[in-house]
Amino acid sequence: MRKMLLPLLLAAPLSACVSFGAKVPERLLSLTAQSSLEAGAARSTATGRSLVVAVPETPQMLETNRVPVQVDDTSVAYVKDALWVDQPGRLFQRLLSETIAAKTNRVLLDPRQFSGDSSTQLTGELLRFGIDARTLEAVVTYDATQRGVDGTTIMKKRFSASRPVSAIKAMRVGEALNDAANDVAAQVASWVGE
Repeated sequence: MRKMLLPLLLAAPLSACVSFGAKVPERLLSLTAQSSLEAGAARSTATGRSLVVAVPETPQMLETNRVPVQVDDTSVAYVKDALWVDQPGRLFQRLLSETIAAKTNRVLLDPRQFSGDSSTQLTGELLRFGIDARTLEAVVTYDATQRGVDGTTIMKKRFSASRPVSAIKAMRVGEALNDAANDVAAQVASWVGE
């Protein structure tokens, strides 16, 4: 009996010191498209041009599931207890794809499943996707690059939207960023649908 109790007694103080990661918040944040393609809607490249939407490049402060807060020109913090379900670049790419599919006649192709050259490509950089503490706003800024099917025609355009936040708290910033991201996605859809 003593031999069985000894390992348990030795392990007890150690278990109080070991942590297997940060405490997960009660809820995780996600983006929800305000416009989405209806179930059963079929698209064909015979009636619309195809488009591949790539996951945007992001600065280092967005290479995380945390929500950044621009404190001043040189300082960044993160919102306490606010975590995305995925990194912002991937969340924004899915939102952008869904919005473009719903608002245009484009045939959206997944970049992981399609490697052909017969489609327009939309790439870009998600420059800002967080909170500006100086103005109490959620800000989303996306630099889009559209490469035509000929491979040589390139168009670039910057899109941005902001929404006020009443407090820098997890649920408030999630709602404001979702709204601003949908605004930017609608602007991009209008541009690629021309």
